[in-house]
Amino acid sequence: MITVYYSETDDTWYHQELHSSYVWGTQDVELPVKLDPTKASFRLRTRGSKAGPIIGIITSNAVLNTLNQKQHLLFKEIHQALQQTGGILVLFSPEQFHKHYVYGSYFEEISDQWCHATFPLPDFIYNRFPNRFTEHKKLKTLMFQSKLLRIPLFNTSFFSKWETYELLSKNPTIQKHLPDTRLLLSLEDVRTMLKNHQKVYLKPIHGSKGKGIFTLTSHQDGSIQYESSHQKKTYPSLEHVPIPTRSYLVQETIDTDTLQDMRYDLRILANRFKKRYIISGIGVRQSERQTVTTHTLNGGIIKSIEELSYDIDHSFLTSLVDACGQQLHQHFQFVGEFSLDIGRTKAGDYYIFEINAKPMVFDEPHIRSVGIKHLIRLFYKLTNF
Repeated sequence: MITVYYSETDDTWYHQELHSSYVWGTQDVELPVKLDPTKASFRLRTRGSKAGPIIGIITSNAVLNTLNQKQHLLFKEIHQALQQTGGILVLFSPEQFHKHYVYGSYFEEISDQWCHATFPLPDFIYNRFPNRFTEHKKLKTLMFQSKLLRIPLFNTSFFSKWETYELLSKNPTIQKHLPDTRLLLSLEDVRTMLKNHQKVYLKPIHGSKGKGIFTLTSHQDGSIQYESSHQKKTYPSLEHVPIPTRSYLVQETIDTDTLQDMRYDLRILANRFKKRYIISGIGVRQSERQTVTTHTLNGGIIKSIEELSYDIDHSFLTSLVDACGQQLHQHFQFVGEFSLDIGRTKAGDYYIFEINAKPMVFDEPHIRSVGIKHLIRLFYKLTNF
């Protein structure tokens, strides 16, 4: 373990071990020796003459501009975990990634602020770019360069709900835990699903955080009840309902268990560990004011697992999560983490409603802590530190 220092005056990094020489970053940039003290210092691991790892997190300029105004718990806690065990975190946007360096943000403990500095290209890139609609365009060059430079990267992109459904349904073990789902191509798809299930969800394929989701329920008189997280409305027939014309899927609703007479989901954080996928934590999200979604941004509330009236079948869920992870890992470039929204029926059957490539930051500190521990372990493994 060595300590590296940053000089804001001339935007340089250095170490103070007079009789040792070190390089760092994926291109093995030399770390000069300099004895001047500075307030910014960081502990790094060493592997021979290589110091590191430099862990890069790719995000947007909008996020970077709010680092010192809003709480970004995940980033700060990854920084702290790396410093405890050796490593440095740099946050940067696609525009800040250059041929031989990144100009990014690091966390400075003394001032409790995110500051700017020039870094060598990182040893690893963790994709937390927040906008699924601009991600491909914004990250195209970075993805190409990182591949050329052999910089390990995971979370290559957001998942499409339809793509993951098709992928998971190929596995017989997983398929029986998926609600009946079909791609919305015409009004007849909705009509058929309503005939089979009476009540269905309509979900945007590329949606997140519960946005754009609504339910349709058919009644005997032919009328259709529409319900979103914001409103309820009854239409005289299906033809009168404003159905999206593309990029939606139709999914059967599952009659799930309730907590205090309101529906809830299990939110599971999964991480890759020794070629398997393990559960880092399980949260509970309850729908308080409406029944469409349990997302906290739409009125969902956080509950503890201890409030449930039954014991969760951890053994079964561990097996199911690993099966999902293996299926995803075969298809995508590398899946280091994901989260699942899972419902449980009163009979004790589990159904997978959604899988997310970039898990929302869990509000439960213990789940975040365990997830970060597994992330850090993966960082070291993939960078050979």
